[in-house]
Amino acid sequence: LITGKYYASQDTQPTRKQLHEGTAGLLIEAISVNCAYNTMIVEPKKPNEQIYQLGNKTECALLGFVQAIDGSYAEIRRKYPEESLFKVYTFNSSRKSMMTVIRLLENGIDVGFRVYQKGAAEIVLARCKYFIGSDGQAHPFNEQTRAELIATVVTNM
Repeated sequence: LITGKYYASQDTQPTRKQLHEGTAGLLIEAISVNCAYNTMIVEPKKPNEQIYQLGNKTECALLGFVQAIDGSYAEIRRKYPEESLFKVYTFNSSRKSMMTVIRLLENGIDVGFRVYQKGAAEIVLARCKYFIGSDGQAHPFNEQTRAELIATVVTNM
């Protein structure tokens, strides 16, 4: 689900041009810093070799999506080295999610934090207060929208 639209398969995923530029940037950053830094996609060294996924396969799929929308997770990780991340809450079975907190800087001045979360849909949806619409803007995420998402997307997963 991206900007209110459900993409049922890899074949229907949006291209970079179909996403608001700000939304694409947030997705690329979120996935890049909120996947384990030892998870990566290794490009083949010889012709006709396949790419090699190193680490968690779900996270590799997310990193593959970053590449599919013309993003570079390696570039984002250079911008936010692992040791610079403010806090990482690794996935565990009780939390059913992973969160990464980064510092937000404007002109070198610390202006706050951004928290990226991924995990079980019911856990993530329960914490949502806003969503990014197709216009790239934050919109309130209410109980009606949450219930509709659970009924139309989560139960069909």
